Amino acid sequence: MKPISLLTSLAGAGLLTATLVHAEIDLSSPFQGVSFQRIKAVRDRSSDETSTHRQVLKPFHGRITGHNAASAIAAAEKGQPGAGYQNITALSPYGTQYAMEVIWDGTPIQMIFDTGSSDTWAARSDFSCTNRGGTIEYPQESCSFGNPAIDNFKYGEIPDIHFTLGYGSGERVSGPMGYSDLTVAGITVKQTQVGLANQTFWYGNNVTQGILGMAYPALTSAYSGSLSENRQAFQIPYAPFFTTMVQQGLSDASFSVALARNSSNGLIAWGGRTGLPTTGPTASTDLIVANINPTRSETAWKYSYYTIIVEGVQWGQTVDSTHCAYIVDTATTLTYVPPQVAEAIANAFEPAAMYMFSFGGYFAPCDAIAPRIAFHIGGEKFFINPVDMMWRHLKDPLTGYCQIGISTGGPGPYILGMTFLQNVEVEFDVGAAEASYRLASQTQLHPAAISPLVALQGGRPGLNGGAINCRSIFLSSIPLQQPTFSLFRKTMVRLTNGMGVQVEDTKVCVVMVGLPARGKSFIAQKAQRYLKWLSIEARTFNVGNYRRETAAQPTADFFDVKNREGEQKRRAAAEAAIADMMTWFQKENGTVAILDATNSTKERRKWVLDRCTKEGVEVIFVESKCDDEDLIMANIRDVKATSPDYAGQDPEQAALDFRNRIRNYEQVYTSIDEDGDENSYTFLKIMDVGKQVIINRIQDYLQSRIVYYLMNLHIRPRSIWLSRHGESLYNLDGRIGGDTMLSPRGEQYARKLPELVRESVGDDRPLTVVPLHTLIKLTPRAYGTEEVRYEANIPAVSTWRGKGSTAKHENPTPETI
Repeated sequence: MKPISLLTSLAGAGLLTATLVHAEIDLSSPFQGVSFQRIKAVRDRSSDETSTHRQVLKPFHGRITGHNAASAIAAAEKGQPGAGYQNITALSPYGTQYAMEVIWDGTPIQMIFDTGSSDTWAARSDFSCTNRGGTIEYPQESCSFGNPAIDNFKYGEIPDIHFTLGYGSGERVSGPMGYSDLTVAGITVKQTQVGLANQTFWYGNNVTQGILGMAYPALTSAYSGSLSENRQAFQIPYAPFFTTMVQQGLSDASFSVALARNSSNGLIAWGGRTGLPTTGPTASTDLIVANINPTRSETAWKYSYYTIIVEGVQWGQTVDSTHCAYIVDTATTLTYVPPQVAEAIANAFEPAAMYMFSFGGYFAPCDAIAPRIAFHIGGEKFFINPVDMMWRHLKDPLTGYCQIGISTGGPGPYILGMTFLQNVEVEFDVGAAEASYRLASQTQLHPAAISPLVALQGGRPGLNGGAINCRSIFLSSIPLQQPTFSLFRKTMVRLTNGMGVQVEDTKVCVVMVGLPARGKSFIAQKAQRYLKWLSIEARTFNVGNYRRETAAQPTADFFDVKNREGEQKRRAAAEAAIADMMTWFQKENGTVAILDATNSTKERRKWVLDRCTKEGVEVIFVESKCDDEDLIMANIRDVKATSPDYAGQDPEQAALDFRNRIRNYEQVYTSIDEDGDENSYTFLKIMDVGKQVIINRIQDYLQSRIVYYLMNLHIRPRSIWLSRHGESLYNLDGRIGGDTMLSPRGEQYARKLPELVRESVGDDRPLTVVPLHTLIKLTPRAYGTEEVRYEANIPAVSTWRGKGSTAKHENPTPETI
């Protein structure tokens, strides 16, 4: 069978016309990669009746940063897939997907309901699961598709036609296309063109087998030629699933979606309304299509989203009447509005919400009062339930604040996500080029409350408990059994460290990169301490410590690239460090490992990446580059003074040798190539202690938390001065606490403290005993912390107490400290 002409089939189905009519408002895009078009209606509006073909959309949480409008817009703006998006439910890498049952050639499978892509595909039973570049093949379970798999097309493959799809997260699937029968809600679409993926790089969920594409049909991904061919010149348009359904006369050219609150079930109706109770306003508005493509013509991923014009946003008594294009997306959790509107709404919370750059969203006390918010659509106001304005399960672990349901969408286009969609029933009338909205009843009977067993036996229960004799289908699309997990990516379980930090069931290796004396060990120590403070299991594996087992105090010649023995020992040290790291991950449930080494060549970095990827460990490279000679010399002095490599050696000789060591590394050092073959890596580059920072492909919560901390890290040497108050009257009486006057000696110390500070400015170890009338300066070093104490020479009583002691005054001893 030959592919059907897109213009013929879609026009025949009433889903396309050659005439494009632009909206009266400006629909120009703020950046390349996003364009809008408004299609002239070619059919009358669909009947305003409840469809007899309805089906449950079952939600599940999964890593979907590449399957929603927010990430697609961000990736298009960056000009590349996998660029990351900071504003999508930033506290967690999880969002919500909706699965539905599809009977594929007689085999029931679960598929993701996707209004952002047009192609329908499932994983083929003999598919290959690979890494991002397709160079390494993993066991099939590593891609975490659900079961059962599809073996072949009922009506055979289409010769020389394949599909190639990519997503904003970097995921890719490709394979042959053919014709099969697909059934949804009792509607069987015969011989519809679909794909079977046999090459996949996929973050699966152990439930769904593929994607049911429901986007506007202008963007499909069928190509002629070899499997790797995805250039526009080789694109072969075709009629996708919903177009074929309408063309065969099985449904009106519309479908409706209603989502319930708290991530309960949703409902889709084919060819009409869902039939769920609604109240309040009803409005219709023209349907626009937002086409999102990267700027590079050779890239295969693309999205086409249903979009409307929102006439204004209201909060309290204030209305912003700017007309803006908003994508309607069931897979985006928050609702994204223009920056000035987001800021004003955040300020309208009581108390006001504040923007947290680490998450790219607004947060407020979890008991804050949200303003009354409405979106003006089609001349009507659609208010959001205040419950949807506060996401209490998304907390900042430091402040305890909760994320609010509105965030800034930058230059746009903006997004009506679940925050809004949980309050309405929306109908996409593609034939009439309209979208209709009805305010959902807050007391509606939702499919979430319907027993699947009753539904199967008697249809949809009536409001009085009796069954309605109709062809509705209410099936739970998520299996009750516990899914299995792969080593490559475990996506279904959410782990918490007890502070609200969602760390997933994922392992991360932070790989340090850079020449010696660039602050790598200092960064590694600080990152480990920060993660442990967040109750995230972290450990640093310093390759130098492993190397010292066979070469305790080597000279610079040991690091010469021509020294084969030195190279072998350094390689053995790196292998031992990584082996211990993998053991730590597996046996001690570690979460973040920091590999502290130079990792100065592309070959070494690829070796580390391959080792980690093979064991299911994510990798983020952190490179510290520095050309500031003063800072480098300060680091050299620090290392030669504190490093075990130079313990007991003459300082001048140590500094000279260390300089020569750096020169040996400079002969082979190659910075991470952000524009070349290392562009696909996840990395952070810090130049000259923060003067410039480059971030690439940071994709999930844990990575973003690490990166944000390191971006704000003070790498330059600095000191912290600690001092207690002067001796108090209560101290003289042996009392603890309280608020009393200083003793005469305490006042004397207070007056002398400024002088002590002036004398101590200069150089800088954590203390175990903090006596009165003593100034203590701490300075972090690459190998530990230096402590210097400045005595005021003013006597004071000891306030130290041994454990369980009732003494009025007691001095510490080495045995009791």
